[in-house]
Amino acid sequence: MEKIPMTAAGYAALEAELKHCQAVERPRIIQQITDARTHGDLSENAEYHAAKEQQSLNEGRIAEIEDKTASVYETSVRQFTNGQMTLKELVGVIERTILPELRAGQTRLKQLQHVPREQAKLVAEADQYFKLREESWQARAAGLRRTSLKGMRSPDDTEREARELLETLRIANP
Repeated sequence: MEKIPMTAAGYAALEAELKHCQAVERPRIIQQITDARTHGDLSENAEYHAAKEQQSLNEGRIAEIEDKTASVYETSVRQFTNGQMTLKELVGVIERTILPELRAGQTRLKQLQHVPREQAKLVAEADQYFKLREESWQARAAGLRRTSLKGMRSPDDTEREARELLETLRIANP
């Protein structure tokens, strides 16, 4: 993952855009796809293909923003290592930034209604992804509270499993 330097205002702007893409655009596009499906033959349905294209662009933007903002933890660890942040502050980054974002993602998934049958498995896998990520970050925070590096190995394994699942989701839905 490439580290991208940014100001606090730049980070806040990316977070706002990410929330908009996930909470507003994603459900709107899914609804457009659902509506377009009711119009008959999908091979000749311009509305359906346009909505799928919008979905692809939106999901690409979400992935791009997530990649840019994902370095928050790594930056915080570097600050902790350099003595610029306390262990308690590092745990706070996890609890105030990372865990709420994962829980918000799960909530948005649960709010999806009328998901086409073909996408139900994708939604279930995405839900599992969020659960694995949350589990790994909770364990990481607990390990940091205990200041045990051994306690960090299990969450790292769970995080790796979550990322592998995400990669399969990206491959399955280009």
